[in-house]
Amino acid sequence: GKSEASSATESQVNHSHSVHAQSIPLLKSLLCASLYPNVAIAQASPSGYRFQAEQESISIHPSSVNHNCKQLDSNFLVYFEKVKTSQVYIRDCSTVSPYSLLFFGGDLRVDHGNQRIYIDDWISLTASPKVAALVTELRGALDALLKRKIENPKEDISETGRDVIQGIITLLTDRKSV
Repeated sequence: GKSEASSATESQVNHSHSVHAQSIPLLKSLLCASLYPNVAIAQASPSGYRFQAEQESISIHPSSVNHNCKQLDSNFLVYFEKVKTSQVYIRDCSTVSPYSLLFFGGDLRVDHGNQRIYIDDWISLTASPKVAALVTELRGALDALLKRKIENPKEDISETGRDVIQGIITLLTDRKSV
Protein backbone atom coordinates (compact mmCIF):
# COMPACT_ATOMS: atom_id res chain seq x y z
CA GLY A 1 0.00 0.00 0.00
CA LYS A 2 0.85 3.66 -0.03
CA SER A 3 2.51 5.40 2.85
CA GLU A 4 0.60 8.15 4.67
CA ALA A 5 3.15 10.72 3.45
CA SER A 6 2.70 9.84 -0.23
CA SER A 7 -1.09 9.86 0.13
CA ALA A 8 -0.97 13.28 1.80
CA THR A 9 1.30 14.60 -0.95
CA GLU A 10 -1.01 13.23 -3.67
CA SER A 11 -3.97 14.85 -1.94
CA GLN A 12 -2.18 18.21 -1.86
CA VAL A 13 -1.22 17.92 -5.53
CA ASN A 14 -4.75 16.93 -6.55
CA HIS A 15 -6.20 19.81 -4.53
CA SER A 16 -3.77 22.36 -6.02
CA HIS A 17 -4.78 21.30 -9.52
CA SER A 18 -8.51 21.28 -8.82
CA VAL A 19 -8.90 24.34 -6.61
CA HIS A 20 -9.80 26.44 -9.67
CA ALA A 21 -11.63 23.71 -11.63
CA GLN A 22 -15.04 25.35 -11.12
CA SER A 23 -13.85 28.90 -11.89
CA ILE A 24 -15.87 30.22 -14.82
CA PRO A 25 -13.47 33.16 -15.47
CA LEU A 26 -10.53 30.75 -15.70
CA LEU A 27 -12.45 28.35 -17.94
CA LYS A 28 -13.33 31.31 -20.19
CA SER A 29 -9.63 32.23 -20.27
CA LEU A 30 -8.85 28.72 -21.50
CA LEU A 31 -11.45 29.21 -24.23
CA CYS A 32 -9.76 32.48 -25.13
CA ALA A 33 -6.36 30.82 -25.35
CA SER A 34 -7.84 28.03 -27.49
CA LEU A 35 -9.98 30.10 -29.85
CA TYR A 36 -7.91 33.26 -30.31
CA PRO A 37 -7.89 35.04 -32.84
CA ASN A 38 -11.60 34.26 -33.24
CA VAL A 39 -12.75 37.36 -31.36
CA ALA A 40 -15.86 39.46 -31.82
CA ILE A 41 -16.25 42.90 -30.30
CA ALA A 42 -19.71 43.93 -29.07
CA GLN A 43 -20.97 47.49 -29.16
CA ALA A 44 -24.18 48.42 -27.39
CA SER A 45 -26.81 50.14 -29.52
CA PRO A 46 -30.43 51.16 -28.89
CA SER A 47 -31.62 48.00 -30.64
CA GLY A 48 -29.30 45.65 -28.73
CA TYR A 49 -25.72 44.77 -29.57
CA ARG A 50 -23.81 45.11 -32.81
CA PHE A 51 -20.81 42.83 -33.33
CA GLN A 52 -17.66 43.10 -35.37
CA ALA A 53 -14.99 40.52 -36.14
CA GLU A 54 -12.00 41.12 -38.37
CA GLN A 55 -13.39 44.43 -39.66
CA GLU A 56 -16.72 42.93 -40.71
CA SER A 57 -20.17 43.18 -39.18
CA ILE A 58 -21.42 39.89 -37.83
CA SER A 59 -24.38 38.52 -35.91
CA ILE A 60 -24.70 35.83 -33.31
CA HIS A 61 -26.39 32.79 -34.83
CA PRO A 62 -30.07 32.40 -33.81
CA SER A 63 -29.35 28.94 -32.35
CA SER A 64 -26.78 30.41 -29.94
CA VAL A 65 -27.69 30.92 -26.28
CA ASN A 66 -26.20 34.43 -26.63
CA HIS A 67 -28.41 35.37 -29.59
CA ASN A 68 -31.03 37.37 -27.71
CA CYS A 69 -28.85 38.24 -24.74
CA LYS A 70 -29.84 41.63 -23.33
CA GLN A 71 -26.77 42.04 -21.10
CA LEU A 72 -23.25 40.77 -21.77
CA ASP A 73 -20.67 40.62 -19.00
CA SER A 74 -17.95 41.73 -21.43
CA ASN A 75 -17.72 43.44 -24.82
CA PHE A 76 -15.49 40.65 -26.11
CA LEU A 77 -16.55 37.22 -27.30
CA VAL A 78 -14.52 34.31 -28.58
CA TYR A 79 -16.19 31.96 -31.03
CA PHE A 80 -15.58 28.58 -32.54
CA GLU A 81 -17.11 29.04 -35.97
CA LYS A 82 -18.01 31.85 -38.38
CA VAL A 83 -20.43 30.97 -41.18
CA LYS A 84 -22.05 32.93 -43.97
CA THR A 85 -25.65 32.20 -44.91
CA SER A 86 -28.04 35.10 -45.35
CA GLN A 87 -25.47 37.07 -43.30
CA VAL A 88 -22.24 36.37 -41.44
CA TYR A 89 -22.86 34.57 -38.12
CA ILE A 90 -20.71 33.35 -35.28
CA ARG A 91 -21.61 30.19 -33.39
CA ASP A 92 -20.46 28.61 -30.17
CA CYS A 93 -19.44 31.89 -28.58
CA SER A 94 -18.66 32.98 -25.05
CA THR A 95 -17.77 36.29 -23.48
CA VAL A 96 -14.22 36.73 -22.23
CA SER A 97 -12.67 39.42 -20.08
CA PRO A 98 -10.18 41.97 -21.40
CA TYR A 99 -7.57 40.37 -19.12
CA SER A 100 -8.14 36.99 -20.83
CA LEU A 101 -7.30 38.65 -24.14
CA LEU A 102 -4.30 40.47 -22.70
CA PHE A 103 -2.77 37.32 -21.22
CA PHE A 104 -3.85 34.71 -23.79
CA GLY A 105 -4.41 36.69 -27.00
CA GLY A 106 -1.91 37.95 -29.53
CA ASP A 107 1.05 40.31 -29.38
CA LEU A 108 0.72 43.39 -27.20
CA ARG A 109 1.67 46.92 -28.21
CA VAL A 110 1.41 49.76 -25.72
CA ASP A 111 0.70 53.37 -26.68
CA HIS A 112 1.35 55.23 -23.42
CA GLY A 113 0.50 58.63 -24.95
CA ASN A 114 -3.04 57.57 -25.81
CA GLN A 115 -3.35 55.21 -22.83
CA ARG A 116 -4.06 52.21 -25.08
CA ILE A 117 -2.95 48.61 -25.31
CA TYR A 118 -3.38 46.98 -28.71
CA ILE A 119 -3.63 43.23 -29.15
CA ASP A 120 -2.35 42.25 -32.60
CA ASP A 121 -2.95 45.89 -33.64
CA TRP A 122 -6.72 45.44 -33.92
CA ILE A 123 -8.17 44.98 -30.43
CA SER A 124 -7.80 48.22 -28.51
CA LEU A 125 -8.13 48.58 -24.73
CA THR A 126 -7.82 51.63 -22.50
CA ALA A 127 -5.11 51.35 -19.85
CA SER A 128 -3.18 53.81 -17.74
CA PRO A 129 0.59 53.70 -18.29
CA LYS A 130 1.04 51.96 -14.91
CA VAL A 131 -1.54 49.24 -15.69
CA ALA A 132 -0.10 48.80 -19.21
CA ALA A 133 3.40 48.36 -17.80
CA LEU A 134 2.25 45.85 -15.19
CA VAL A 135 0.20 43.83 -17.70
CA THR A 136 3.01 43.67 -20.26
CA GLU A 137 5.48 42.65 -17.54
CA LEU A 138 3.14 39.90 -16.27
CA ARG A 139 2.45 38.74 -19.83
CA GLY A 140 6.19 38.57 -20.56
CA ALA A 141 6.74 36.55 -17.38
CA LEU A 142 3.88 34.19 -18.31
CA ASP A 143 5.22 33.72 -21.84
CA ALA A 144 8.71 32.95 -20.44
CA LEU A 145 7.23 30.50 -17.95
CA LEU A 146 5.23 28.70 -20.65
CA LYS A 147 8.26 28.60 -22.95
CA ARG A 148 10.31 27.05 -20.14
CA LYS A 149 7.61 24.43 -19.52
CA ILE A 150 7.39 23.58 -23.23
CA GLU A 151 11.18 23.19 -23.44
CA ASN A 152 11.27 21.09 -20.23
CA PRO A 153 7.90 19.29 -19.95
CA LYS A 154 8.86 17.41 -16.77
CA GLU A 155 9.89 20.58 -14.93
CA ASP A 156 7.53 21.61 -12.14
CA ILE A 157 6.93 25.33 -12.59
CA SER A 158 4.30 25.58 -9.86
CA GLU A 159 6.85 26.91 -7.33
CA THR A 160 9.07 29.08 -9.54
CA GLY A 161 6.06 30.53 -11.35
CA ARG A 162 3.74 30.75 -8.35
CA ASP A 163 3.74 34.56 -8.06
CA VAL A 164 3.16 35.08 -11.80
CA ILE A 165 0.42 32.46 -11.93
CA GLN A 166 -1.28 33.73 -8.78
CA GLY A 167 -1.15 37.34 -10.02
CA ILE A 168 -2.79 36.38 -13.31
CA ILE A 169 -5.41 34.21 -11.57
CA THR A 170 -6.26 37.13 -9.27
CA LEU A 171 -6.72 39.51 -12.20
CA LEU A 172 -8.79 36.97 -14.16
CA THR A 173 -11.09 36.10 -11.27
CA ASP A 174 -11.51 39.44 -9.48
CA ARG A 175 -14.67 41.02 -10.94
CA LYS A 176 -13.63 44.46 -9.60
CA SER A 177 -10.49 44.47 -11.74
CA VAL A 178 -12.26 43.95 -15.07
